[in-house]
Order: sequence, then structure tokens, then C-alpha cells
Amino acid sequence: MPTLPNAFPLFRQALDTRLPGSLPLDDYLQQGAVRLADYGFEDANTLGMVAVCRDEIASAFVTGVTRHWGKTFGCRSLGGFLLLGRSGILTGVSHAPLVGGRRRFVFFALPHIAISGQGEIGAVYREGLHEASHACGSLAAVLKELASGRIDPRTDFDDLEQCCVRQKLLSGLRYGEQPDLLATTRLACQIIREDGERLLGGVDPTVYDYAFMTGILVHGPDDGDWVYPQSCLLAGDGIPGGRQSIEL
Repeated sequence: MPTLPNAFPLFRQALDTRLPGSLPLDDYLQQGAVRLADYGFEDANTLGMVAVCRDEIASAFVTGVTRHWGKTFGCRSLGGFLLLGRSGILTGVSHAPLVGGRRRFVFFALPHIAISGQGEIGAVYREGLHEASHACGSLAAVLKELASGRIDPRTDFDDLEQCCVRQKLLSGLRYGEQPDLLATTRLACQIIREDGERLLGGVDPTVYDYAFMTGILVHGPDDGDWVYPQSCLLAGDGIPGGRQSIEL
């Protein structure tokens, strides 16, 4: 469970100022489950799917989704980008159970960022390490390249995921732009949302109902996690109107 916010007032101030409306992880997942139940999504008839960063500190999100939705198909990559592509996503959705003539899945796709107890954006103190490191380190590496003025656009098959992260971010930046880590994480969230909606467009609506949920996973002090919700798209012929957006 997240540490009580008043134990870390600088963290809470940074969270409320920079990512207002963020919810504790358990609250976010519980509210999502309650809202989706109105559309027929339940643990017994729904597959969970999760695209978050490979970082070990993002594992609590996967554990939370599994707790609410049962067995979960993993789509993790550096930065939380949807690098498994069309084939990987369609493989995952094909595992959704067939119940009452419909197949359902809930797909979570989120980049992540850390805020320390002192309110430092991007700083995380990992277990067993005495110095702060970055979250997300993959995004921070691209920012370091931008600051150096030297970007290698070539595809390195020995570092393929990071090459993809770099290209995804560069596609969303103007020439000469050097955003900070939070702005870059917001950009990653936007790209992930656009990629997800496009890739999920190949899912057959006559067979599947699904929820596609995006936001930013926020790591706080003492292993507390929050989510900054962004969008929740419902789609499929079993959804009234065939397509809806809901808010948590």
C-alpha cells in the first residue's frame, strides 16, 4: 500500500502540481473494475493485458492487474511502448476467453516516472542501491542524447528496443526541442495511446469487446505507486454505440 501522503509532503506537492488527479494504484484499478463491470467486464470473462516498462519497479502494476483481472498477458517493453507490434497484440487478444458469445480484454498501456520523497522528478531509490537512479531510464537516455547534440538514427539490432524508443520520441519532437523528463513522459503516453488505438483497430468488433486504458504510472517513496489517468476507450459491438470513452 502507498505510504500516507502526509508523511512525504514534498512528494505530495510535486504529485498534485505536476500530475494532478493521480490516484493510488489500488484505487485506480478498483475504480476501473467497477466502471467496466457496468459494460459486462468481469474477472471470470476478461483477459488482462499490460504494457508497462520492463523496469522491476513497474512489476507492482502487473501484480495489481492480475489481482483484479486474473491471468494477464504481458506486453512489457522499454518505456512501456507497444513494441510487440500488431502480431504480438493479436496473439494476446486471441487468448481472451469466450463467454456468452463475446470475448473481452482490458489493455493497460502506461509509461512511468518516479517522484522521490523530496519531490525530485524522475528520481527513484531502488532496493539495495544508495544513490538515486532514473525512472524511466530509457526515456532519460534519449534526453541525454538530445542534450549532447549527438543522435544516432541507425538501427542497432543489439539494442533494438532502445532504438525504437528513440525513434518514437523523435517523431513527436520539433527540431531542436529539448523537453524535460516529465514532458517526455507525457509525450510517450500520447504516442502509446495513438499506437494502441491504431493497433487495436485490427481487432474484430463482432467478436471482441475491449477497454484500452492509458495514463502514467508514478512511483513514489516507500514503494508507493500512483496512476495519472488519461483515457479509457471501450470498443466492440457489445458496447453501446460500438465505441465509448469513459473517465475514472
